Amino acid sequence: MQSPKDLMIDIAAQHFAQARAAAIQPQVVYLLLCNASPIGAYIHRSTAEYEMHICIQGDEDAAAKGKAWIDDHEYEIKELPLTRHKEF
Repeated sequence: MQSPKDLMIDIAAQHFAQARAAAIQPQVVYLLLCNASPIGAYIHRSTAEYEMHICIQGDEDAAAKGKAWIDDHEYEIKELPLTRHKEF
């Protein structure tokens, strides 16, 4: 049986191990571009695709109401690798 002090040390170690695992940084980031200008950055491609879909729907709605031209905006998702400095 562990002493209360050892038990608390184990709990703290598990907590910090979980925090480190949750803080793992992604290897790439996905930029959502509108007419070659960045409008968002995402760590999941599916999120970037969803946001692009929402933007396109908004454009289609504006065009249907006569407030914009069809194909006025060109959307693109660009994958960029992340570089990080080494930890000491």
